[in-house]
Amino acid sequence: MHINCAFFVLRSLLIVAGFLKHIESIYVIIIIERVIRKINRKVVFTLQESFGETVLELSKEDMRHNPKEPVVRMYDDDELIGKFSLKTLEVIENIDMADYDIRFAQKEIKRNQSNWLETWRDYVGILNA
Repeated sequence: MHINCAFFVLRSLLIVAGFLKHIESIYVIIIIERVIRKINRKVVFTLQESFGETVLELSKEDMRHNPKEPVVRMYDDDELIGKFSLKTLEVIENIDMADYDIRFAQKEIKRNQSNWLETWRDYVGILNA
């Protein structure tokens, strides 16, 4: 966003200075626009790389280990960073979670809690059949 502001300021300066009367200055603006677009694409790509992907999942391993205590696992870029109780939303195991990870997970679990509890019971029934 700051890059776009810089572009408009630069373009405004060129207009005010009267450079747009010359064909060469129009080419300069086109080149600047292309550079700005490339920089914007790189910024977006970098943000996607640095934030990665967060996943909440119900695990068969947890269902087999302790079927009466439903657990939701939280992964960040395929790395387990914590576990939550599906019934109480409390943190069971904090491997590498920040406060915002915990708040995010608790909010998402609460929003889907009844569906996930039903899914947990269904899968435990299938695994124990």
